[in-house]
Amino acid sequence: MQAVEEIHVCKPVVSRLIGFPPWSPETPPRVIAASVSGDVEPLDALYNALEDELADVGFRREKKGYSPHNTLGGVHANRCMDELLNRLERGHRREFGATAINKIQLMMSTKGERGPEYTIMNEFPLEDFVA
Repeated sequence: MQAVEEIHVCKPVVSRLIGFPPWSPETPPRVIAASVSGDVEPLDALYNALEDELADVGFRREKKGYSPHNTLGGVHANRCMDELLNRLERGHRREFGATAINKIQLMMSTKGERGPEYTIMNEFPLEDFVA
């Protein structure tokens, strides 16, 4: 955990939640998320610093690029998929409001019988970090 604890962030970030990220029509979404916009530069910097620190201790780098988002839920079945896709398309520019990102959670994902299961391994309040 020392690699994560060495990441420094000055303050919480206030961002806006707007619409849903794009998805490939060939692959239905498995996760429903709202895009984060606004003050995302500190999140980008934190992501890059975490990637570097964790790679130094043997973790694989993510193949996909970083896209700040707020996960709203998972899709566990394909029934009613057309209706879900229609609703996501209608809401792709919907503004959900502002949110304060005031902590970072280190999560562990394991494969469960019904899909991924997530466990919070550690939590880091942003105001506790000093630049």
